[in-house]
Amino acid sequence: MMVPAFLMNIMMGGYDCDGNIYNFTGLLLSDFETGVNPEWEIYVQCGQNMSFNIVNDAAQSNSFFDMGGSLSWDMLIGLIDFPAAAYGNYVFDLNDNSDEVYFNVMLNMPENLNPPIVLFQFKEDDNNNGVFEYGLVDIYSRTIEDLEPGWQLISFKYSDTGAGTNSDGNGIRNPNLLNMVSVLMLAPSAGGYSQVFMDYLIFTKNAPLNPPPF
Repeated sequence: MMVPAFLMNIMMGGYDCDGNIYNFTGLLLSDFETGVNPEWEIYVQCGQNMSFNIVNDAAQSNSFFDMGGSLSWDMLIGLIDFPAAAYGNYVFDLNDNSDEVYFNVMLNMPENLNPPIVLFQFKEDDNNNGVFEYGLVDIYSRTIEDLEPGWQLISFKYSDTGAGTNSDGNGIRNPNLLNMVSVLMLAPSAGGYSQVFMDYLIFTKNAPLNPPPF
């Protein structure tokens, strides 16, 4: 259902012959086609069958990020930070209106596994000093649970994120002050091994990601 990468570079949104509106342009954090950006921060716990790496054969193109593992002593399996600095600035180039900014990601839970918990955190730089500082600025979040097997598109407005812990900035959702996006893979409440594949993290404007069928 996702458009192959070579078409992504050619078709830049708009209308099809039937007048359907498609939206798949925006600020791409990663489609994992070029490997791991050295400025990303990846942390993985010491558990069983841990995987936090890029593999091939994705829905969108050829690669996706594999997150999986099992822990009996902590909820956090691993995390990956996408700092704005990895994209050339200390904040992401986003609209200041949180109702117009959408975050989109493709997730896939393999069959016959315990559903994982995926936590997306959005860390702002409210004091404009170029870094995220716990206890001084805002952090917003969105938790994804009860995934079904197979690839699925998750989209939500920045304004629909919830206030996270250590939110002590201006208390206003400011996408234009976003300093870092963090993805946390958490152990399922039922325990045991869990795994989720992630692909095509992208911010879009005014509407969620809506690629044409292919």
